[in-house]
Amino acid sequence: MSRLALLASLVLVAACGRVALLDEPDAGGGSGGGRAGGSAAGGTAGNAGGGSTAGGTAGGGSTAGGVAGGGVSGGGVAGGGSAGGAAGGAGGGEPFNPCRGLSAGDCRANALCDADFCFACSCRPNFEGCRLKVQTPAVCPAFGCPQPQCCSDDSTCGRPLVCMAADRVSCGACNNAPSTCATDASCNTSVTGNVCLPRACACSGQTDCQPGCSAQNPCRDGETCDAATKRCEQTRCTSTPCPSGFNCVLGPTGNVCIARSCTSDRDCGDIFCVSGTCRTSLGVCNQFMP
Repeated sequence: MSRLALLASLVLVAACGRVALLDEPDAGGGSGGGRAGGSAAGGTAGNAGGGSTAGGTAGGGSTAGGVAGGGVSGGGVAGGGSAGGAAGGAGGGEPFNPCRGLSAGDCRANALCDADFCFACSCRPNFEGCRLKVQTPAVCPAFGCPQPQCCSDDSTCGRPLVCMAADRVSCGACNNAPSTCATDASCNTSVTGNVCLPRACACSGQTDCQPGCSAQNPCRDGETCDAATKRCEQTRCTSTPCPSGFNCVLGPTGNVCIARSCTSDRDCGDIFCVSGTCRTSLGVCNQFMP
């Protein structure tokens, strides 16, 4: 270059100010932003400035909410404003309840919980649900029928009453009339649904035609109805487990379900401890008669 051309270049620089070279790093933002700001995608490492359009300029939360989130059980990830907030939305929902949805047995096993039961004109309780001990107990509906005095042992009845199994019959004088059947055939089971069973309060083992087992006439605890014979048989546990409150025990005819001994309802899972044995129904306070 001639001395004259070089001199012209220096004059141009002095007149127009500094010219950026093509390979000099950008002092500011990315492709979509200003030189001191952030690009639409947040800027590259060479940017001097802010966050993306989804965030706050000073590093706040996104439009989807604050960093800290919301309430305990489903609250506000959507609680923050468009500029975000470090604390996030206040959130909503109920506090965590460890008792909600538990079965009666699991509820009894949890020291924080109480199981609520209601009675519908009998001593077989209906499980209403599990709640925290500090919560108000469930309100049972009024069924408009007499409710027997239910019990778990003699001490809950008061003398002279005793706590008797709900399916036990109090007899007094025995019945000495002759038997009315000898076999199921004499009861015409297939037509009547009756079977020949021992008479309650019989003096010497007499038998009568009585309704066989059915959905309306269920078997006693630990028994299963045979749909063909209409007779109750001890529940077997060869391939299926015993119900709550029963143990599988090897008997003369194979494995059968036997009610557990107990000292409290907690020993019986979903059912009840009545006079030292697990039962599906509470006992009934009654005058004892042999």
